[in-house]
Amino acid sequence: MPQTSAREHAGKIFAKKIYVGEDGGLTINGTAVTATAADLNTVAGASAESATKIQGGFATITGSGTVTSTLATLSSVVAVLGADAALTGTYVTATKSGLTITLKVWKPTSNADPTPIASTTAVQVNWIATGT
Repeated sequence: MPQTSAREHAGKIFAKKIYVGEDGGLTINGTAVTATAADLNTVAGASAESATKIQGGFATITGSGTVTSTLATLSSVVAVLGADAALTGTYVTATKSGLTITLKVWKPTSNADPTPIASTTAVQVNWIATGT
């Protein structure tokens, strides 16, 4: 599927709650959504106090590292490599404990041995957490 810009969808309504404006701005349930990486955006459909919130960011990780969420509680966390997989980092895992997110980057032991070991090269990891 080819990528399209927000301007190509200007004036269209999606799912009766999402609107892309003529200026490319996004509105969900009548609330303008800003597109900065540090913003916490409330998922539509619940009060602001109890709604699921989303936080995201990125970190440069060599082997293993942690980031701390600013959410009150964490429900889930997802992470992906910030660049194409390479021998320096082929995949990433993410776990949560309290408000701490642990990100680990894995690489094969060698070209001949695919056994995963911690990456020894700094790799960008993009992550998203949900919670309240």
